[in-house]
Amino acid sequence: MNQHLIEKICGPIPDNFIKAEPKDSSYVFTNDPNFNPLNLYDFFGRGATVNSLEECFYYVELGFEQNKFTIFDLLQTIGVLFFAYFFIKVGVFEKLFKLLSKIKSKIFENLKYIDNYFEFNSINKSFVSTLFLLLLLLKGFLSFEIVKNKSSLIPPFIDEYITLASNVNFFKTLDFNAGNFIGGNYSPNITSGIISAVGKVVGWELTKDFVISRYFNFLWIVMLQILFFFILSKVYKSNSYFLILVSSFTVFLIPWWQGSLYGIGEIPSTIVFVNSIFLFNKYRKTSIILFSFSILFGKTLLFLPFFFFYLVHFLKERTITKSFQDIILFLSPSIPWLYLVKFKYPTNSVKDYLVDQLNFILGHQTSGLNSRNTSFFSNFYQTLLESEFGYWNTYEKIRVIIIPLIFLQFIYLNRKLIDQFFGYITIPLMTSFISIYLWFFIINTTKWIRHSQHYTIVLIITILYLLNFKIIKNRIHIFVFASCLIYYIDNQKNLIAYFVLIIFFVIFLNSKFHNIDLLKATLVTLLFIEFLIPVNNRGVQETNSFEIQECVQKIDSDNCRIEYLNRK
Repeated sequence: MNQHLIEKICGPIPDNFIKAEPKDSSYVFTNDPNFNPLNLYDFFGRGATVNSLEECFYYVELGFEQNKFTIFDLLQTIGVLFFAYFFIKVGVFEKLFKLLSKIKSKIFENLKYIDNYFEFNSINKSFVSTLFLLLLLLKGFLSFEIVKNKSSLIPPFIDEYITLASNVNFFKTLDFNAGNFIGGNYSPNITSGIISAVGKVVGWELTKDFVISRYFNFLWIVMLQILFFFILSKVYKSNSYFLILVSSFTVFLIPWWQGSLYGIGEIPSTIVFVNSIFLFNKYRKTSIILFSFSILFGKTLLFLPFFFFYLVHFLKERTITKSFQDIILFLSPSIPWLYLVKFKYPTNSVKDYLVDQLNFILGHQTSGLNSRNTSFFSNFYQTLLESEFGYWNTYEKIRVIIIPLIFLQFIYLNRKLIDQFFGYITIPLMTSFISIYLWFFIINTTKWIRHSQHYTIVLIITILYLLNFKIIKNRIHIFVFASCLIYYIDNQKNLIAYFVLIIFFVIFLNSKFHNIDLLKATLVTLLFIEFLIPVNNRGVQETNSFEIQECVQKIDSDNCRIEYLNRK
């Protein structure tokens, strides 16, 4: 059994710990009053409440976990799919739809009002606009409650301190400095760029409170996403109501979305990156500059998917002149940055800075290039277990490993429709996606789940665009994309199968289903339900203040960093 998984579930294991080895069922574990009881389950659905580290260790070794995918979950999923298939074969859905249509016709004089509900082109435009505003306010309330509570509960994280300190200094004095412990001004060790924590800086300057700065950074990311949703909707001549309604909820769908609260760079940089892809064929110059911003001022790692995206375009176009212009545009945002480096880097040398950056990237533990293994593939399984992969539950493995492969398959099947709408984009997008996916699983030895955001965010936003712009025509493919999106819900995993069944009904209930307006309304409703349940169960909680006087005085001081890390 992987010890990383045991420690994740049970807590730290002392050096002098001796595991229990019961000889028979009469063995009784001693309760530990300092241990928080846990409910664990195995694949067969058997439960056990553990009351000590010794007992927890024993049951986890037997295969028990907190969020175990059990045989009942498997049977439930199979049963739902079987009955759905059976109902279609015998025509239950068709008959039910006809009955609902008769009832509906008696209630609504104009059926087109319902059919075109999400297009907002009905005669009751004022009513729909009012409903949209109310939903927007409800979405804001739910998002606020979720983010407020999460911001109060997440523990201190050194990356949050580094990002906040460096960004506060940059926006106040142009010093990109989090302290000498991380390498000083413009250190290559500061891996999240200046677009990562714009909201945190605003929140910090207003309140000097870490919790509130986390919420402000969430707002920054949502606003950034809404901006691109609005731009893409204008560029491709579609309304943005659906995208705006799901804007903050899509952040919650991202694996380890709390990175948006910490202010680290994966989420905002990838949002800029993926939208640059969809703008490429319409506004190439703007797209190239945005690519550069996502890499230079977000996450350097994004250069890998950008390189493969652009390489496919270059091989298709084979125009040196256009590529030369693209290179000039791509490098242009780096000029003011390198100018600051010239005056502020400890050695005052751009060359030293670039060499140090390259050495840091090649030597970083996530690169896999400094692995002690002579043959990675021969030790692949061991490497997985030693990485964060050993901490993942079945749910995380499916949405980080399996769902992206399904997504790629159906993107390829619909490549002609996608390219007709967005221009030549499918193969470049897929190549870019595959490059970072393979890096994550083959080269990266840490498997930090936040690094999967570089492709899971691309997946989520791409599906939203495919649905919003009504690009996909095949009902089965629409169902697959919508189901992939639903599988990323995190609060109520037990509802996934039921939500998928509801989507199945919506798509296949109507034999005349020719657009996805009703599906878009259904997705909005399901996401509201998914996030309303935990807020309703938890109730309104008071946000805990997280103020540190040493940080108010000087945020990049050693005293500030030590006090921050000592907070629980």
